[in-house]
Amino acid sequence: MKNVNVEDIIKILNDNKPGLDYKNETALLDDGLIDSLYLIKIIKKIENYYSLRFDVNRFEKSDFNSAKDIARLIQRFINDEVES
Repeated sequence: MKNVNVEDIIKILNDNKPGLDYKNETALLDDGLIDSLYLIKIIKKIENYYSLRFDVNRFEKSDFNSAKDIARLIQRFINDEVES
């Protein structure tokens, strides 16, 4: 299993929607900088990159407001898989 690195998350985000300051932005969804269709695309990319499957019942909109939030979410899922 890959280690969760914020820089990897930023690369995934930039590869799919360049031009945003993913390193410093803290309200990607709240400010409408990314939308639900983009979010679905990003979730799929992250699942493939980290070889995991998100349970949509276990995350909130706020989990996708920043690259750091996304990294923490992924780490939670990885930790849960290891504990299972």
